[in-house]
Amino acid sequence: MKLLETINNEFSEGRSRTELGSGVDHMVFTATDDSNIVYKLGPKIAIDYWFNDFKKNPNLFPKVYKRGRTTFKLKSEKSIPTKKGYKTFPVGTIIPLDYVKLEKLDTDRVQKEWDLLSDISEEIREIDGYEFLDFLIVYMTWRPENKERGWNDDATIDMFDTEMKKRGSQIYKLFRSYVDLVDNLKKVKPGVPDIHRYNFGYDKNGKLKCLDF
Repeated sequence: MKLLETINNEFSEGRSRTELGSGVDHMVFTATDDSNIVYKLGPKIAIDYWFNDFKKNPNLFPKVYKRGRTTFKLKSEKSIPTKKGYKTFPVGTIIPLDYVKLEKLDTDRVQKEWDLLSDISEEIREIDGYEFLDFLIVYMTWRPENKERGWNDDATIDMFDTEMKKRGSQIYKLFRSYVDLVDNLKKVKPGVPDIHRYNFGYDKNGKLKCLDF
């Protein structure tokens, strides 16, 4: 079901828009007249959360080309973040949104790589269904005090690094590309980034970047 019915003239660059996907607080549209561009739309409070980080770090996130304002008419009920928390708006409500014109990234390549790394992760841990994300969660939540609590995260991280090296230089380089990106994301937003396989993509130069966090 399409969420949006109308787009006002302010958001009329190019010939048409195709909805690519949506999240809790955003929607993404492709520009059918420019395969290198996407538009990410959401409430101002949601866009404000990540906009400056994207703008300041084009080596980690898609390049930002433009930000503007528009209005949309809802075709289905939706909860939208506001300064006072989430508020549910009924069908037919015309809501103001911000849009950001961004560099489009290749996400298909990531899915193939993620499947490969998940298969290897399952082999390393010898646990059915263990995925690469499970390792990243261990890596992202590592704290020195975890060892005092009886957690063996250091051993898990060391084991993954050693075992990935055994798979050859290409696999290890791929593994490190995601781990290093996560390290850099944590420098931008201290804490544990909310990441998964659908939050990564490659730019046209083959650089791995983060779509959302």
